[in-house]
Amino acid sequence: MPQIRGVFLVFVIMTILCVPFTHGSSELSQNSRDILYEASRTTQTLREGLLVKVLPDIAVAQAKASDQIAAKETFTRARILVTAMEEDPIRAADAAEALVGIAVAQGKADMRDAMRVTFEQALRQANRISELRSRFNALQTIAIAQAKVKETTSAQQTFEQLFATSKTPGTPGTIIPGELLYLRIHGAVKVAEGYWDAGNEKLAETALQRALLLLTDFRQVASSSPDSLSYLDNLQEIASLQAKMGKVKLAESTLQNLYDKSHDPSSKITATLSVVRSLLEANKNTLAEHYLQSGIHMTKELALDDAQLQSFVSSRIWKEIALAKATLGDLNGAIQADANVSVDSQKGNETAYRIIGQLHAGDLNGAAQSVQSWSTAQIDAQMLSEIVVMQSQAGNTKETVRAFNILSEVIRGDKGLKQHKAMLNTTEQPPAFLMAIRAVTAARAATGDIKESILWARKQDSPDEIVYALLGVAEGMTQFEWKASSVR
Repeated sequence: MPQIRGVFLVFVIMTILCVPFTHGSSELSQNSRDILYEASRTTQTLREGLLVKVLPDIAVAQAKASDQIAAKETFTRARILVTAMEEDPIRAADAAEALVGIAVAQGKADMRDAMRVTFEQALRQANRISELRSRFNALQTIAIAQAKVKETTSAQQTFEQLFATSKTPGTPGTIIPGELLYLRIHGAVKVAEGYWDAGNEKLAETALQRALLLLTDFRQVASSSPDSLSYLDNLQEIASLQAKMGKVKLAESTLQNLYDKSHDPSSKITATLSVVRSLLEANKNTLAEHYLQSGIHMTKELALDDAQLQSFVSSRIWKEIALAKATLGDLNGAIQADANVSVDSQKGNETAYRIIGQLHAGDLNGAAQSVQSWSTAQIDAQMLSEIVVMQSQAGNTKETVRAFNILSEVIRGDKGLKQHKAMLNTTEQPPAFLMAIRAVTAARAATGDIKESILWARKQDSPDEIVYALLGVAEGMTQFEWKASSVR
């Protein structure tokens, strides 16, 4: 029976692949549909992990190209892939994650009824996950995703499931209270942060208050040493979130609580720098600088008994300080902090630090100029891939292409970076080099450079690169059509 089912699934997938699609009335829209059909067919050789992520993106592009039939068929392909995961209890977490991706994409494609059904399926999978931390993570992800697509009531209901979870499915008894409280507080904080990022301040405030209420209970439990570190982790998470939400006085009070409870100097520094990162995200640079100076002072006094551990911990902390200094635009401060990093693999370089500051300040033109001076040996491929995407989103076609050409030349011309490209492409969240390829073809096609973009896309090194390049071309073509129609 499983063999017959497998054959049937292959038949369904191939049938969907070969169904001729209906062309629209616009010639340009028709061509974008052709390109998306080509991209869809090329996905046949992609590995499952990447395929289940790119198919929903292709479906969204098809919907935006007014090809609803093809979009539904592509969503069906993605859903069939997840079916195999659902049948394996060990892969319940993978199935839940994939279903969330499909649901969010269905929301973008304005298929909200289908989206709600998929969210319900994701919840069922999340509740099948046997490992408690993974189950909490899945529920957090679903609640945040629902908030992002404006399913507020569903997001609240999913959030409440975090507090109904107390034992592992299929096993008797409950886990120790300390671990359960930690996971609930951690989950509440993560969901609150997700709600905040989604622009739902009311939900974020409710989730934060729930975390603070639970923290009161945890304070008594955490008097025992096994739970004390988890309690400190919760304090750090809450302080960072309060800082991000602009609750600076409350963040300061929570941080002081951590200082009073902790006997580990490095954990105090780590918590302080976590608050600094949150303040930088909220563009509260002056306050960030204040806390950063406090972190630097504590780091200079850090003295651990183990010399090797001292080197590793202090290097990690000084690198964090260097990144914060760079984000604040203090290039000299970043270089000075980096000089204290004794672990070679953690050291940065001047150009990268300069670019970090420019990007934080919104100076894309300055970042583009800095990229030109980046020596081949020092290029951070991940960062450069992200710059390509940012330039494309800002509509800077020339700089998008220029940055990508540098990235492409380095990666394809150096053996070590060829391996790095492979690593970038197998990293699931996100496949950075593939996103850069998608961004550069989208930027070119959006300016009307369609024929050359298509030819370039088809010449890429591997099927996954071709798929993302073609997807970018189709997205750019749709943008170009919208621009053209608005001028008429």
